[in-house]
Amino acid sequence: MSDQHMFITDAERLEIIDALREIPDLLEPLALAIVRGDRHGLTDSTTRRAPQSTPPIDYAAQAMAEDVHNLLIGWVRVVCEERALREPDVDSIVQAAHWLDRNATALAMSPGAADAHRTICAAVRRIRQRTRRGDATLTDEDLARGGRQILTAYQIDRIVPMLGERGRGLNRRRVELLAKAGVLRPVSRDADTGTRFFRLGDILAAHAEHPRRGGGSARTA
Repeated sequence: MSDQHMFITDAERLEIIDALREIPDLLEPLALAIVRGDRHGLTDSTTRRAPQSTPPIDYAAQAMAEDVHNLLIGWVRVVCEERALREPDVDSIVQAAHWLDRNATALAMSPGAADAHRTICAAVRRIRQRTRRGDATLTDEDLARGGRQILTAYQIDRIVPMLGERGRGLNRRRVELLAKAGVLRPVSRDADTGTRFFRLGDILAAHAEHPRRGGGSARTA
């Protein structure tokens, strides 16, 4: 053990903090990668077309998002168990990353700290590589193209946690209520299953233009 009873060095603790603080900036590019089906050199074994009743999405990027979510939530639980802390009410990637950032020293003082350093830093490197652009920024074209992507109400739940403030309060139920109220119109409907398809940009616009009532209920204005 080293550095004030930590199981990792202070430099490694700071590397974990740096990785955790990078996560929020990586989530929007990752969400766009999911919905536009980017390949970025991946093989057909990691990127495939969804069934006919759903639009094409990037399953490799989606798996990365799910993996990092499970990873961070897992380390939150480890820290709470090892340090006898009350488990916090965190359920999103960003919430878990913020909590671990604030409790990085407690994480470093947990026996699994070396594994935490290895797995968290590796996960962030994979996402960074997956979403890399030449200028490391999202262009207007990226954002516009992402907004044109087609999603089902079910699929919005998978990317909302990565949309930041624009996705706050947005979920499958919210999409269904906006559609029922007539303020969000599907671009198409599957004749066999009845599944409706919406543009991501239309969903975000309707969500922003028609605030929910009651400070949290998913009703339209």
